[in-house]
Amino acid sequence: MKAGRATKGRLAAFFLSVWMLATCTGTAQAASVFADVNAGAYYAAAVDWAVSEGITTGTSATAFSPDRTCTQAEILTFLWRANGLPEPMIENPFENVDPSSYYYKATVWAYENQMISGPTFDADRPCTRAATVRYLWNAAGIPASAQELPFTDVPANADYREAVVWALERQITNGSGNASTFAPGDTCTRAQIVTFLHRARDVWANQENSSGEIDDQEDAKMPRLTITVNGQSFTATLDDSQTVRAFLELLPMTVSMGELNDNEKFYYLPSRLPTNASRPGNIRAGDLMLFGSDCLVLFYESFSSSYSYTRLGSVDNPSGLAAVLGQGSVEVTFQSG
Repeated sequence: MKAGRATKGRLAAFFLSVWMLATCTGTAQAASVFADVNAGAYYAAAVDWAVSEGITTGTSATAFSPDRTCTQAEILTFLWRANGLPEPMIENPFENVDPSSYYYKATVWAYENQMISGPTFDADRPCTRAATVRYLWNAAGIPASAQELPFTDVPANADYREAVVWALERQITNGSGNASTFAPGDTCTRAQIVTFLHRARDVWANQENSSGEIDDQEDAKMPRLTITVNGQSFTATLDDSQTVRAFLELLPMTVSMGELNDNEKFYYLPSRLPTNASRPGNIRAGDLMLFGSDCLVLFYESFSSSYSYTRLGSVDNPSGLAAVLGQGSVEVTFQSG
């Protein structure tokens, strides 16, 4: 298992309604009671938006502390809470994160989702502009962007470059105050983080609105998928989506799928795929899904779920699928046509 299977929740459209944007403790307050949030401040609308949704807390009953630096522990906790406080599914990978820490589950979850790595975690390290847009880009499903990047301070080989391109294209950021720099290393204040998220809400809302829009005629043009296990083949109908088209480019492939929860097999793909995650509510035997951006999941039992996936398709007749998949790891071949 690649670093362990994290929560099955996925950051995407869910952000729009449940962002937790302030301190890790505290009580939700009305924006008007924050003495340090001036009505004319650039971030006032963002704070008001977050508070009106019941998702922002102040640092005290009357203060929001807009100029206070946001730490790595805080921003990852915000993201974890936004995804529904999922329970980690691996042991603590960090040498210096105590299970009693308020950010413990958030950091383990972030590790599972490949947002952070390494044996140690610097909880108090200030969150930079580069890290912030990379987290938001990851939340949106690491979409591709074609816009030219005008910033001279974002190296071509930077691991956050595509995230900056995406954020610029979606007008989540316009740079650091001039047309030629992004200032990736500058740290973010609480006011700036709220503003980034406020600008990003329309992006996630648009994803949510388009998640179920599949044209029947286009769907009919998609090739059939054949799934072969131990000499027995099953046909599957694929959805017509950017995710599926990217998946088809990887085929044919024969992989060893691991076992999880006595209801599914999973395999980490060699590359990430575009995502458009949503919460299906009910999983059906034969459903083929993508967890995160690179974990292929084949379900062989039906059950209800509150987690998020990007749907790929489903086996036409899953009868016998559970039996042939069996327990433990199993070799599975996927091919189109």
